[in-house]
Amino acid sequence: MRNEIKSVLSEISTLSPGEVKNYFRKALKNSGFKVYGEDYIHGIKSYKSSSVALFFTYVPEEFKIEGELVRGEGVFFNCSIAAFIAILSHNSPQNIEVIISDVSDRRLPEIKSNFAIVVYPTELKVANEQPALERLKIEISTVGGSSAYPGQGISSLYRAIDVTERLRLLEIEVVSLVAKHKYSSLPSKAEIILDIWGRETGEMKKKVYRALVGLDCKFDVIESVDSFYLDEDEEIVTKLKKAIEQYGEVNIEAIGGSVVLGNINSKGVKAVAFGPGKAEMSLSKGEKVGINELVDFGNILREFLRS
Repeated sequence: MRNEIKSVLSEISTLSPGEVKNYFRKALKNSGFKVYGEDYIHGIKSYKSSSVALFFTYVPEEFKIEGELVRGEGVFFNCSIAAFIAILSHNSPQNIEVIISDVSDRRLPEIKSNFAIVVYPTELKVANEQPALERLKIEISTVGGSSAYPGQGISSLYRAIDVTERLRLLEIEVVSLVAKHKYSSLPSKAEIILDIWGRETGEMKKKVYRALVGLDCKFDVIESVDSFYLDEDEEIVTKLKKAIEQYGEVNIEAIGGSVVLGNINSKGVKAVAFGPGKAEMSLSKGEKVGINELVDFGNILREFLRS
């Protein structure tokens, strides 16, 4: 498993984001999956009512392999996909759906499975509980930039970075910052996305308002996810626990938060989160994951898919 994971990581580390997605599509097709979707990848193999869906997130960022460590923003997510692709090189799991979506794409394809694992950094613990969540969008606009007046367009991005820093000083985590271009102009709009958990919604919203004082910004709730709890006796939990027992200690915990996990459970699919890495380091400059943890993740996932 170790060599296979390293081989996949070495291959995709040299590719552009578009080429990486094609690499994933080709790997699924070569393993007998029917593959759908353009913006996201949706692979289905030997569907039955007992099938399980695996949800992966792809982060189009560069990473580096440094001995037994992989460093770079998004490596928890990207390396998890690499570990799954490594499984496919020697195994052909049946009754499975695989969804690989871009980190900025909030849409979900219609899945057929009754069970799901959302691959999310949990330090290889089973996350079967999550508080309610609100996802907020702050939109910052200026007059569109042009080659003659570039400062007008780029100021929206500068202002967005300023807002982001204000939010971080107030200990509010920013999920993403996107600058929007129109035709050949410089950025005339910027969006900041952040998540607020139900248990702290009121206080955190006050902090957001304080961060935006004096700035012309739109502030909207774009997604709400109910809290959920999945009993440890549920089939998806017991099978995953049994697979983990082959390689180490089983730990059950509440998750800090995944919009995908909340959305899936709200649709009646019984889902848990599981994956390598620490959630608090996710999508940060200092993100890193050890090859050993990826090997453990790959072995556990392979064992689970065999069941």
